[in-house]
Amino acid sequence: MSKKILYGIISSPPVRSVRILAKALNLDLEFKTVNVFQKDNLKEDYLKINPNHKIPSLDDNGFIVWDSHAIMMYLVDKYATNDSFYPKDLQKRTKVHQILFFDAEIFEKLRTIVILLYSGVSEIPTDKIEGVEDSYKSLNRLLQGNSYFTGNTVAICDISLLSTLLSLDVLVPINSKEYPSIKAWLTRMEDKDYIANVSGKKEITQLLTDLIKKK
Repeated sequence: MSKKILYGIISSPPVRSVRILAKALNLDLEFKTVNVFQKDNLKEDYLKINPNHKIPSLDDNGFIVWDSHAIMMYLVDKYATNDSFYPKDLQKRTKVHQILFFDAEIFEKLRTIVILLYSGVSEIPTDKIEGVEDSYKSLNRLLQGNSYFTGNTVAICDISLLSTLLSLDVLVPINSKEYPSIKAWLTRMEDKDYIANVSGKKEITQLLTDLIKKK
C-alpha cells in the first residue's frame, strides 16, 4: 500500500475538502501540518513540494499533487471503487468541473475578505458582501430541482463548496429565507457521516469568529 501524505492545516477549507473525500473513500492519509500563519508554506522544504506555496499538497508515494480540486480528482480516479464522486461520462464530468471552477471563484471572495480583515479593516466592505450575495443567488438557483449541484448524488464539487460555504457563512450569513435551497443542501451534506466526523469546521469557525470580534 502506497504512503499518502497530506500537507496543510486543519482549519483550511480546501484541506478539509480533501480530508472529507479521503474519509468517504476510506483512504488513510498521514497528515503533516503546514502552518500558513507561521509561514511554514514559505520554507524551503515545503517549496520543494509545492513551488506555489499553497495548501493542501499531496504526496502519494513520491507523486506530488497540489491544489485541492486536482487532488480530489486524482484520488477518485486512482482509488475510488466507482465514479459517483467524479463521473467518467464526459458531460457529467464537465458539469462537475463547471461547479469546481465556480467554487474557486467563490473561495477567492472568501480569501479576499479574510485578508482585508487581517489587514485591519473594521468591517467587510459593502461591495465584497454584495459579491458574496450574488454567488449565493447563483448557487441557490443551481440547486433548485436538484439535491446536489450536479444532480442527485454527491460529487467532489459539493464537497469543495461545502467547505467554502461553511466558512463564508460565518462572515456573510446565508439567509434561510432568501437561500432555502442552499440551506437544505447544507443540512443534507452535514448529515453524512463521512462529513460530520471530519474535524476542521469548528476550527475555521472559531478562527473567523475571533477575527470578526477583534474589529
